[in-house]
Order: sequence, then structure tokens, then C-alpha cells
Amino acid sequence: MLVGGSAALQWIGRWSPPQERDEELYCASLLALFKPWRVLEDLHVPGISFNTYLVLFLALACNKVSNLVDNIRYSHCVGC
Repeated sequence: MLVGGSAALQWIGRWSPPQERDEELYCASLLALFKPWRVLEDLHVPGISFNTYLVLFLALACNKVSNLVDNIRYSHCVGC
């Protein structure tokens, strides 16, 4: 959805995609949400999986982003 010339990510459904169902979709969704990007190519490096790219991104991310991702992961694990 475009808001004032900017892109805003919208989840379809109540929560982000579960990690255990589709790892690549889960990682791509987190990158789209937290990594600054203007074109889709900013979210993916050819030859590297979304999973690997997310790990690299989180290694350099600030604590606030890392904590938010951990909270999203925790919300999927509640009741496991």
C-alpha cells in the first residue's frame, strides 16, 4: 500500500508467516519489514538465501530491531 509516496507493508491475516511453515517467506517478510529498501533488489542478494541475508542483516542491526524480531519469533513459539 502506498502512503504519501512511501511503501507500507501489510500482513495478510493476523500474524506474520510462521517460520516453521516457510522459512524463506518468513525471512523475506522480516527483511521487508525491518530493512530499509526502495526496490525489491534491496531485500535480496542473488546467490544468498533470504535466511542467510536476514542473519547478516540482524548481525549489524541495532538492539531495537533485534529485540523486535526476537519478539516476533517468540509470538510464534508460544504454545509450542
